[in-house]
This record gives sequence, structure tokens and C-alpha cells, in this order.
Amino acid sequence: MSTFKTEKKITVTARDGTSYKIMERLGGNDKFNYYGVVSDKYPEQSLILKIVIDKSLNALLDREAYILSELTEEAKRVEDEYMINHSGSETKLNYQMGFPKLIDNFVSNEQDDKRILILGLEISPVLSEIVPINLIVEIDKMRVDPKTSVWILGKLLKIIAFAHDRLKCTVGNLDAENIFIVKEFHLVSIFDWSKVLLHPEQVEKDLVVNELKNAVKSVILILGGNPEDGSIPDHEQLEGEGEKYRELLKTLLINDFESVYDAHHYFYEVVREIWGRKYHPYSTVPI
Repeated sequence: MSTFKTEKKITVTARDGTSYKIMERLGGNDKFNYYGVVSDKYPEQSLILKIVIDKSLNALLDREAYILSELTEEAKRVEDEYMINHSGSETKLNYQMGFPKLIDNFVSNEQDDKRILILGLEISPVLSEIVPINLIVEIDKMRVDPKTSVWILGKLLKIIAFAHDRLKCTVGNLDAENIFIVKEFHLVSIFDWSKVLLHPEQVEKDLVVNELKNAVKSVILILGGNPEDGSIPDHEQLEGEGEKYRELLKTLLINDFESVYDAHHYFYEVVREIWGRKYHPYSTVPI
């Protein structure tokens, strides 16, 4: 059921007068609904409108807006530092790909004073290219092959490590439905940041371990495996040296790493021992 007061109301207007045209409902949960929108102000960007179910939840979105702004500023700061220290390098860290860009944040009088966020996803200007990874199994009835899971998990751990180390926050929601990818370009993003917890100093080890395990479980799920015990189905890539990848995933589930950064480094170290460092296109097999 639509959050909007009437289906005839196909636009919302921000405080500065910017209009956003509602194109389609993308989904929702017990707190928020999501819509694909377009705006003449951002002609090259497909946008997502996120609105609370009830105005009593407005503070959740206002807080998320703050978190997204902080993430964006920190990503730029880290990128600038990297470019200074690696003058002449064409490599970019691209941490901003890992979360939505806050375009607008306002309370809509047209919608019973509910707060709205307008979000852009840096991983693609085209919403149809972006896939929540739970749909791979639930809708497509497919599972990714092991080598495809490598870049998904590797980039996911990179985002979490950035949040832990630079913003001193835990992500909170690492369910498969909250992890978005662009298959062709090997891009990964975490969409919802409304459950973030900020910490005065470093993220405590038990929370580090919990978020690491939740991330690994989501990737095991799209491998067609059992997230609880870490088992994954047979595949030709897991034969011979590839068998070590099974053990690697179980290690990430069982071992108490000091940080997600350490786990991320260890993950790629082992993967390169198994398969080297080669490009592998997005690939799936039927469940």
C-alpha cells in the first residue's frame, strides 16, 4: 500500500521548490517506503525517495541524513589524503560508492509532515542496473559462483571497514536485501543506514565480529549455502586449490578478527593464493 496520501499526487516538492516526480514504488518495510523518482534538477541521475511510514519516525531519517553526510565528507577527506600521498596515481579509493548520496532532506507538508530523503546511488545513475543481492536467489532462482562472491564480499568488507575505522560506527543492517550490486561493473553499496550506531572511540571487538559474520552470511546465502554453518554447494571452482575457499569462509565466520580491516586484508591474501588476481565476470548457476 502506498505511503502517499493519494495516488493522484505524483510529485513532492522540497523546501527549495525542487519537484520530484514519483515514477514507481520500489518497496518498503515497517518503517519506510521507497519510490523511484526523477527531477529536472538532476536529469542524469535516477533517484530514490525514502519516506517514513509515520511522522513519529521522522528522527530516524534525520539521523540517517546526518550519517550519510558524514560518510560523504569522510570519503572525500580520505580520497584527498590518498591523492596527496600518491601524486600521479590514477587509482581512486571510491569509498563514496559504498553508500547513498544525500540529495535532499525535508519534511513534506503535502504528506502529513512526514520526513523524506532523496537519495542518489553512486554505483549507477540507472536504477534498473542496481540489484539487491537477495533477489538473485529469491527471484532469479540462481546462485553466484565462488569467484563472483569474491568481489562482492571483498568490496562489502571494504565499506564496513571504512565505517568502523573512519566514522567509528557500526552499520547495523547487513541483510542481503540491504546490499546492492551492479553486476557488470563489480560495484557494491549498502543502502539503508538508519540502524547505524556511533561509538565514542573504536568499535568494540564483539560488534566488529558480529558485523563481519553478518556480511559473510549474506554472501554465503547468495552462494546457495547455509549461512549458519558456512557450508556452500559444490562447484568446479572449488575443486583442487579452490577447496581452500570453503575453509576461508568458515574461518571468517568462526575467527574473532580484531577489525574488519584485518579480515578484509586476510580475505584477499588467501584468495590471491588460491586463484591469483584476475578479472572474473558476474556469473551464476541455477539453484
